[in-house]
Amino acid sequence: MSHKALVIEDNQHIAEEVCAILETSLGHTYDLAADQESARKRIEAGGYDYVLLDLEIPIREGRGFARVQNGINLLDQMRASTHMRHTPVIVMTCHGTDGPDLAVDVMRKGATNFVKKPFPKSGRTLDEAIKLALAPAHSAGGNGHAKPAGDPQPFTTGELVYFEHHVELCGVTLVEESNRGHSWDVLQALRQQRHGKLVALSGEQLAKQINKRLGENTISQCIAALRKRIADTLLRERNLKVAKGDVICNKGFGYRLNTDKITVRQGQAGMSPRPDVPAHVPGDTAPGTGTCQGQGHAEDTLNERQAWFIGELQAGNSPQRADIEEKFGCSDKTAKRDLADLRDRGEIEFVPKPSPGHYRLKGGPHAADAQARSLVATAS
Repeated sequence: MSHKALVIEDNQHIAEEVCAILETSLGHTYDLAADQESARKRIEAGGYDYVLLDLEIPIREGRGFARVQNGINLLDQMRASTHMRHTPVIVMTCHGTDGPDLAVDVMRKGATNFVKKPFPKSGRTLDEAIKLALAPAHSAGGNGHAKPAGDPQPFTTGELVYFEHHVELCGVTLVEESNRGHSWDVLQALRQQRHGKLVALSGEQLAKQINKRLGENTISQCIAALRKRIADTLLRERNLKVAKGDVICNKGFGYRLNTDKITVRQGQAGMSPRPDVPAHVPGDTAPGTGTCQGQGHAEDTLNERQAWFIGELQAGNSPQRADIEEKFGCSDKTAKRDLADLRDRGEIEFVPKPSPGHYRLKGGPHAADAQARSLVATAS
């Protein structure tokens, strides 16, 4: 089935890239609008299966400054239109999370998804965002779950799943690694474990882990924005009312994930990012199918980068953070987080001397397993 898109984009080079993807990769047709005025006329005419919206556009062609508010006003117009009220709108922007509340506000206004520019070459690409928006399950509440009818129900239990590049609650994406702001970093910090239990971190401790230049007030604002995003997302996608401390609580011990109501686990690498493409990995749940209002099973697994690092140490090598970045093509921030997680689990430790220092196995469960396998292999 051929689909028709309305592309609202004032940058000629980006517009050409988008239109090439639609025509060549997806086989879709499209109309192009480069300013608010021409976009309004297209919206009034209707007849589109989805919209790709750049927020920062000028009011008229060749006149006036491009403003984010112009794109937001167009989104308001679409959601007020009888014939485009339910048309999926994918926002293409570098500005979606510059402020902690802008992304939440635009999603509340009815945006379906965000795609960051420049477009990623893998993972959640523009193509995947479009396919997901057009999936039949999306109109039922997104990600393959039917949105419950009737009055919102109180949130009681759910599963928080950490995938490599995004985090889901009840099968709904809460935050992606590519997002700006500190929501991703906060959730990554709160997943750490000590003695088999999730940590509780004060605002000061969170600030030191995320960015030493941050203050406790900034952390408090970040937590408030993240709680608001969680509440708004689950209300919109699952018709659930999430209270302030249901997911992230702070009862005298610092901020922590509320394990009285949520089950936290690691999603495995290589899972399908689309709910309409099932991935068969025993013992794991694909993105978009996480359980909600029911208990799951917490898992303390290593991701592929961490497993490789442990394996290198077990083999007698001396891997460094830069080796992770080079082998897996990840950022230094991701590699640092992986190693910090391994240290917190008691798997490895860093020995500073002789300079520049090195890592070694410390004796955590995965390290112990690796050492045991090494002894067996040596004996045989």
